[in-house]
Amino acid sequence: MTYDRFLSPPQVGRILRTGADKVLIFIARGELKATNVSLSERPRWKIAPADLQRFLDARSNQRPARPQRTRRAIPKPGKQYV
Repeated sequence: MTYDRFLSPPQVGRILRTGADKVLIFIARGELKATNVSLSERPRWKIAPADLQRFLDARSNQRPARPQRTRRAIPKPGKQYV
């Protein structure tokens, strides 16, 4: 795993065309997975590109393809004796 390919909140903000503060809100809500790489009390978040793609897929308005439903066979009525 190469760590130089992680994205910072300002970089993700530029990709999403929003501010870094909005990206931090997504992280705080748990909508966007991020890793804290800081050893101090102040967090320093890094986002993996795969996690960013999962975030975008989850917020997409495209419905996932539903499997085509098959019809049940209707049983034929048996003989009726009167």
